[in-house]
Amino acid sequence: MTQRENEISEYFEKNSRYFPAVALENINEFMQHIDEEDLHLILTFPFKNPSKMFWTAFPLGLFGVDRFVLGDTGLGIVKLLTLGQFLIGFTVDSFTIISRTKNYNYQEFLKLKIKLS
Repeated sequence: MTQRENEISEYFEKNSRYFPAVALENINEFMQHIDEEDLHLILTFPFKNPSKMFWTAFPLGLFGVDRFVLGDTGLGIVKLLTLGQFLIGFTVDSFTIISRTKNYNYQEFLKLKIKLS
């Protein structure tokens, strides 16, 4: 295995939980075919940790913090003003925050991919 392949493999060992499983092959394929500078950019990009987002959303979701962090300002404001959409939105978001974070990370990756292409 080359140094580059080792870096990519290590990255996936540490960070595959940050993305939806269906996106991993697409991400890996893209990383195999870009230059070193662009690869370094992806390897060091600060994607959101789904586990940390869960522990952020659970206590602070009543105030919309989870929505604000993931860029959903509109629903963040609604949750802030309605105490987590009268607890219903808070409950739903508590169960979906991990998948929403993974999808957010994948969208951020796609933005990077377009920028680097």
